[in-house]
Amino acid sequence: MSLVERYFVDATGSLRLRNTFHTIRAVEDGVDLYIFNHEPQASDVEVLHGGKPGLRHVYGGGMIGREIILAPPLQKSQTTALEYRTRFETTPDWRPTEVRRAAYARTEHVDLAVNFPVGGTPRTVWWCVWDDHLGGEAIQKQSMHPQNGTVRHYVPFIEETSVGFAWEW
Repeated sequence: MSLVERYFVDATGSLRLRNTFHTIRAVEDGVDLYIFNHEPQASDVEVLHGGKPGLRHVYGGGMIGREIILAPPLQKSQTTALEYRTRFETTPDWRPTEVRRAAYARTEHVDLAVNFPVGGTPRTVWWCVWDDHLGGEAIQKQSMHPQNGTVRHYVPFIEETSVGFAWEW
């Protein structure tokens, strides 16, 4: 139903943290988990509200999924709010210049932002749409202008796509 994500980049240009606030609605009875797909560089996914961490799944192409167990299970049309935090390790070989959020089903009210360190804003930032969560070039790019070190964009919905930000230092 809604998705709010905030990404935090540190002074070295490394992605350090992603905070996610997500409201989901069950499309059938007995929905007892939500799978959060994320980058393989994530060192930890902490569930703060709405469930507890479940199994970790490794898919082809570098995608990792973490189950968030819902208790009690949702019945058809019921909603719940989830809050979870993803931490990333700083490594010399991983300095991302983009963040992507995939939607396989319809996700409405999508609000994404990246917070760059004071004095460390990239020279160019774009809002992007990709046809793949992990690879390929953006199929759409829109120039963005950070305000006080933060770039933010809202879209009414996404479906069967990936959206996010890309930047150049």
